[in-house]
Amino acid sequence: IGLYEKTISKDDFNKLEKSFKKLNFDSYPDEFGSNIPDLPLIKIGYHNGEIFRIVSGKEDRPEDLMQAQFMLEKIADNKNWSLVKSAEELNKNKKQEPDYIYNEIIIEPRKGLLLTKWLDSKGEYRVRLIKKIAPNLEYYLIGYDISTINPDTFLDMLHKDKDIVSAEFNKKVTQRGR
Repeated sequence: IGLYEKTISKDDFNKLEKSFKKLNFDSYPDEFGSNIPDLPLIKIGYHNGEIFRIVSGKEDRPEDLMQAQFMLEKIADNKNWSLVKSAEELNKNKKQEPDYIYNEIIIEPRKGLLLTKWLDSKGEYRVRLIKKIAPNLEYYLIGYDISTINPDTFLDMLHKDKDIVSAEFNKKVTQRGR
């Protein structure tokens, strides 16, 4: 447990780079859906200096993407990993991250939006209004079924929605001491 690094051979790197260039990552959706909840979710990221994409999925992914995954697994399974930082060192300087509630999102809709109609348009994700957050501000807390879509994918979709000005995960809060 901790942060490790490994140097791979130039030959392995060239094979990996060639394989990923052939994939055309831009053509894949962000997520390949699955109806089997117990399968592990595989995420493969690619950064070539210009684009950065992460594609995730379970059992139904294109064969060339599966082959790239197997190539990465083969490299990862080899020995010769070196410890860079122990878990204790990593956690020592880590800021306390907020505790997110991933099935609740705070939204600010576009002025004039008919919210009930917008909520109905997201029926496939079982989006529902939980409450208006402040009486004089247009911020609403919505909920949705996280079994229908990955939380990060849904938040990204809301960020791209022309009817939504802002969106963020709800956070757990604790009462301050006296």
